[in-house]
Amino acid sequence: MSERVSDERLAEMLAGLEGVTPGPWLVRQYAGKSSTPYRMVQDENRLLMCIESVPAPTAAHIASCDPGTIRAIITELQSLRSLPPKPSKPQTEE
Repeated sequence: MSERVSDERLAEMLAGLEGVTPGPWLVRQYAGKSSTPYRMVQDENRLLMCIESVPAPTAAHIASCDPGTIRAIITELQSLRSLPPKPSKPQTEE
């Protein structure tokens, strides 16, 4: 299991979303004049954001992490953290 992300880190991540190209993002493959296929991450208006020689799963992961998606995940997590803890079930003796 990974470490819990601190509230401070979540706030930093939310602040880092300001000014980032909005999503959704998508991946397109581009061969160009190279023998190595490149994958481009673009927004829905087809503006090129990055081009890298990365495996398809990596490019898909990058594209799935658009700012709207990350913002939704973080705000939901923050909302869940603000809920009161559930009472624990009483343990029964056997």
